Amino acid sequence: MQVLSKSNANAIQKDMARMKYLVIITDPATGEKSAFYTDWFQTENHFNPEVGMVVIDQTQHLVTFDGETWQDIEDDHL
Repeated sequence: MQVLSKSNANAIQKDMARMKYLVIITDPATGEKSAFYTDWFQTENHFNPEVGMVVIDQTQHLVTFDGETWQDIEDDHL
């Protein structure tokens, strides 16, 4: 695990906030989960159900678990 200074963490957080999609995947061989941010996602070109892919559109507040159906992300009202 990488430890970041507060200024570096803030800079990285600002860069991530500009990215449109958060993609979460699971390595089928190891079960290890990982995530990355990207501005580019097209279901027909990028979605891979073999890695348990979940894609979150951060600008539209939508999520897809199957690459086809996009669902609203609900707000926590606590």
